Amino acid sequence: MTARLTLACLLTALAASSSWAQAAAPVDLTTLVHNLGSLDYPVRTNAARQLRRAAAADAVPALARAARAQDEDEYVRYRALVLLTSFGDRTTSDVVHDVLKDKNDRLRQVAYEWLERHPDPALATTLLGLLQVEQAEFVRPALIGALAALGDNTAVQRALIAESGRGLDLFRSAVIESLGEHRAVYALDAVASVAKTEGPLQDDAVVALGRMGDKRGVPVLAGLTNAPGDVSLTARAAQCMRL
Repeated sequence: MTARLTLACLLTALAASSSWAQAAAPVDLTTLVHNLGSLDYPVRTNAARQLRRAAAADAVPALARAARAQDEDEYVRYRALVLLTSFGDRTTSDVVHDVLKDKNDRLRQVAYEWLERHPDPALATTLLGLLQVEQAEFVRPALIGALAALGDNTAVQRALIAESGRGLDLFRSAVIESLGEHRAVYALDAVASVAKTEGPLQDDAVVALGRMGDKRGVPVLAGLTNAPGDVSLTARAAQCMRL
C-alpha cells in the first residue's frame, strides 16, 4: 500500500510539473496574431484570448506591428487594432494616427471610434479633411463621432451643423445622433429645425434635443407632445431625458 501511495504521489508531482512547464512556455505571439484571421472559429477566438492575457510589454508591440503591416491579412490587421485598443497603452495613439487614411475600412472605423473616446484636438483639421472623402456607410458615422468629440472647435461646429442638413439620410442621422450624444448645444437650432419637420429623421432629432438638455429645446419638445404618430411619444421621452 505504501509503495502504491508513493508511486501515485510521484505521478501526481510529475503531472503538475509538466503542466507548469507548459504554462511557463513562452507564447508564440507571431503565430497567435496570424491565427486572428483563421477560418476556424475556435482557433481565432483562442488566439484573441491568449493575446489579451499576454503581458502588455510583449502583446502591444506585436499587435501594433500587425495593425500597421500593409502585407498582412486585412482581417488580421483589423482584429489586431481592436485588441490593441483594449490594452490602454499610450502608444496606441501613434498607431491610430498611422491608419486614419488606410485602405482598410474596418481599420479606419476602429481608429475613429477610438478617437471619439480619446479626443485629440490636434487632429481636427485632419478629420475635417477626411470628412470630405469618407463615404463608407459604416465608417463615416464613426468619423462623425470622432469630430463631435471635438465640439469646442468652431470649424468642427460649422462642419457638423452643415452636415446635419445635407447628404444621405443615413449620414445625417449619424450626425444628429452624435450631436445629441455629445450635448452639442451649438447645433440646437439646426437639430430643432429637423425635429419640427415630419420625416425619417424627426425621431432622431427629437431624441438629440432631449440629450442636449438645453432649455431652448423645451418649447420645441412641448410643441411635439401632441403630434400624430409615435413622434409625440418620442417627444415625451425626450423631455424626461432632460431631468
